[in-house]
Amino acid sequence: TYVYLRDTDKVGHNYGWDSDKWIGAFERVDGQLGLLRRSLPKGTLIVVVADHGMITADPQQRIDIAGEPRLSQGVASIGGEPRCVMLYAEHGENPEDIAMRWRDFLEERAQVRTRAEAIAQGVYGPVEPYVEPMLGDVIVSAAQSVTIVDSRTQAEKATHLPSVHGSLTMLESDIPCLIDMA
Repeated sequence: TYVYLRDTDKVGHNYGWDSDKWIGAFERVDGQLGLLRRSLPKGTLIVVVADHGMITADPQQRIDIAGEPRLSQGVASIGGEPRCVMLYAEHGENPEDIAMRWRDFLEERAQVRTRAEAIAQGVYGPVEPYVEPMLGDVIVSAAQSVTIVDSRTQAEKATHLPSVHGSLTMLESDIPCLIDMA
């Protein structure tokens, strides 16, 4: 049986992964898991795994694409998350040109790759050809405590989350896994 408990993720995003509310959410989940363990038949394997980690966003390092017209140049649409933005090129636009504009602007604040570079570097592991068009033509992985938002299309709350995830830092990608037997 698979169970998804979204409490900790929601509280982490809204109040910060290091907030008292987040600690309280984990305490509630711990209680729920204790009840589950006591309720299962003896010998039942229990595996608890997170889906990602989080970092604390720095409001001073927030980049709003809406305020930087050169970042929208040649970009038809933007997807992803504040820590991993996917840029989809306008028809006929060279993704490498978009990537170069973003690299020049962001410098050390993010790692910018074309889809081809990300696939070749194994960022997503093996990628089936039918999946490739779903990935952005350019993938921007934020560094440090940087977030990249677009106030033209995102709600105010979404552009100011205190804790976020999606990039390649250890805090975001190191996933705990707990194994126990009832």
